[in-house]
Amino acid sequence: MAHKQNEQMVSKQDFLSQGEWAREYYEGLLVVNHGDQGYDLGVELDQDRILKVDRASAEEVMDRVQYWGARIEDIRRQYGARNSLG
Repeated sequence: MAHKQNEQMVSKQDFLSQGEWAREYYEGLLVVNHGDQGYDLGVELDQDRILKVDRASAEEVMDRVQYWGARIEDIRRQYGARNSLG
């Protein structure tokens, strides 16, 4: 099952520029593809900050997206994020 990596706060620009492509699976959950190195998952805390929460292989990524997608609001509350991302 999913596990938490060492969480790391990064700018949204840095997070999105690290991979080949990025996608928002749920509002507030971003996934960046690193090719053969797998995927980074991050929770958008506000317009400029991303909390990297996990790394997954191609085989694991959809399970991890579901796992973290269910925890977005709890994480955002824990880090004092504003209610709206828009």
